[in-house]
Amino acid sequence: MRVGRKMQVWRSVALGMALLAGGQAGAQALPPHAVEFDPVAGRCRIVLEPAGITGNAPPKLFLTSDLMKPGFAFGLDGQDIVEAVVIRDGTRMPFLGRQGLDAMALQADPFWSGLVAKEAGKDSLYLTIKDAKGGYSSARYDGLRGTDVWRLATLACRATGFAAPPQTPVEYREAEAALTLSDADRLYLRQVLAARYGEPGTDVGSDAALTVTDRRFIAEYNTENGHPTGEYLSAEAVKDLLAEPLPKAAPAPVGDEVLVATFGDWVQVRSADDNTCRIATTATEVAGTSPTVRMEFAVGRADTGGRMAIDLVKPNPFRADAAIAAQVDEDAFNLIVEPASAAVIPQPLADGSMSNAMMVAIRRGAQVIIQGSGADGSPVGVAFSAKGFSAAFAAMATDCNRPGVMGWIE
Repeated sequence: MRVGRKMQVWRSVALGMALLAGGQAGAQALPPHAVEFDPVAGRCRIVLEPAGITGNAPPKLFLTSDLMKPGFAFGLDGQDIVEAVVIRDGTRMPFLGRQGLDAMALQADPFWSGLVAKEAGKDSLYLTIKDAKGGYSSARYDGLRGTDVWRLATLACRATGFAAPPQTPVEYREAEAALTLSDADRLYLRQVLAARYGEPGTDVGSDAALTVTDRRFIAEYNTENGHPTGEYLSAEAVKDLLAEPLPKAAPAPVGDEVLVATFGDWVQVRSADDNTCRIATTATEVAGTSPTVRMEFAVGRADTGGRMAIDLVKPNPFRADAAIAAQVDEDAFNLIVEPASAAVIPQPLADGSMSNAMMVAIRRGAQVIIQGSGADGSPVGVAFSAKGFSAAFAAMATDCNRPGVMGWIE
C-alpha cells in the first residue's frame, strides 16, 4: 500500500509550552509556538507565534532543525514575500533568513544574538513584509529571547549544541540524558553518592541504573552545592563527583569476627571461637562487581606447617571457565577458581603444589589488580592495596602461633 507524504503537527500555541515549563519558580516561560514534525524528511519546525499582527498576511518567524544531518535554518512563514525588514530598538534593517547553520553559527547570527533581555516595554521587535501585490503586513514579538528559543529547540526538537541553561525539571532530565554517561560512570557516581549520604557500609551493587534512593542523594548533593537541577545530574555535578575519590572502605569484621589490629590498609581479625586468625583488605577500586569485595588469608590455630586458606577476591565474582589474571606491580600471575571452595587462588604448579611467588610479590608491591569475566561474560576488575600486608601477615602468624606460614611471604 502506498501512502502520501504527510506532515504531522503537534501544537502548543499561546501557552508557551506551559506543561513543559511546569510553573517552575524562577523559570522563564517558553515563547508561544507551534511545532511541526516531518518524519519523512526528518525535520522539526518551530513556528513562533507573534503577540500582535497587522495586514492580511502577517509573517511568522520559524526555526527548523534537520534531524538527519544536524543543521538549522530560520526564516519567515508567508506568501509572496518580496521584502522583509526587522525593526528593533528603533533601528530598521533587512531581515535575512539563513540555512545550513550549526548551533554555534545560529547563535552567533546577528538576528538571534541581538535577542536579549531588555527593560519592560522596550523588548519588542517587529517583522514587516511586503508582498508581490505591494501590500504590507507585520508581526510583533514581545520579550523574545534567543536563550528561550534554544531551550525550546532542545525540548521540542531534541536539538543539541545550544548554550541555554535548563530551567525546568523536564529540561534538567533532558540535559542529564544528553550527558551520555557510561555504565562505569553511573556506577561510580552511585558509589560516591552512597558513600556521602548512605548508611555506613551501604553496598550499591554492580547495577549502573540510578535508583529512587540515588535520586534522593543527587537532590541532597545539588542542594548542598547550589545546583538548581533537583534530582537530576548536571554536567558540573558529574565532573565534580567523578573527580571525587571513593573513600577507602576500612576492612570491617564480617559476621562474628573480632577486630584485633589494623596495619595500613589491612586488618587482622580473629573468629569469635578463637580458632581462626585472618587478615583482610577491601578493594580500593572495582568494575563490574560489589565495592565491598575483600582479599583474605586465614590460618587455623589447630593446623600445622604452612597450611593456609587463600581468598584473593571474596565473594568471588569471576566465572571459573574464563581466564583470571593478577598484576602485582610489574609481576603477572594466572589465577583459578578452586573447585571445592569457589575461592580465587593462584594457579597451582604442574605437580599440584602452589608457589609462594604471588604472596612474595604482594609483600614487596604496592597494588594488586585482578581481572576476569563475570557470570554473564562482562569484564570484572578489582584492585587492592598492598600497604600493611606484610605486617598484618606476620601478626596473623604470631596470633595463631603458626610460624610455618611465614614461608608464604619469605
